Amino acid sequence: HTMSCRTSSMSLWKLYLTILIAICATISPTNAYQPLTCNNLSSAAWDSKCSSEEAGTLSDLVLATPGLALEIPCGECVVVDYTDGSTVDLPGGINVVGKLYFPTAANVTIRTTYVLVQGIFSTERPMGVPISTDSNRVKILIYEKTPGGDTNEDNTVQLHAENSGRCGGIFD
Repeated sequence: HTMSCRTSSMSLWKLYLTILIAICATISPTNAYQPLTCNNLSSAAWDSKCSSEEAGTLSDLVLATPGLALEIPCGECVVVDYTDGSTVDLPGGINVVGKLYFPTAANVTIRTTYVLVQGIFSTERPMGVPISTDSNRVKILIYEKTPGGDTNEDNTVQLHAENSGRCGGIFD
């Protein structure tokens, strides 16, 4: 099952998605999206998966799929390893089905056409450190594929099978 929408501007796409999520939560709370069973791991298991020995890195994933949609597989961890304030352009979008983890050292601006979180989007911050005093920043900027107007393209993403029939089928 896929979710797609043809829009004349990014703001309409955001509005469309916001309305669909609100409708899903309102009319079908018992049939709403659920956490994916393939991500149902203990904290210790996730700590291991997100360790430097086991985790994939965002920089490796970007190099392996230039210009394409990035997908973090269910049950897998990808660590954001940019620490120098780089700007990373991901024109194909990001589909987080597993876990995308931003450690405290992450310092990056990610430019992309969409971010779909079906799994886990996790950040780490030291206790007691206000955001305004932290030198590391993570920015995610959403942009249109064609600046200033109608892209005339569908934004299509594949929903995970566990959630594809949820929400009364409005995403099918």
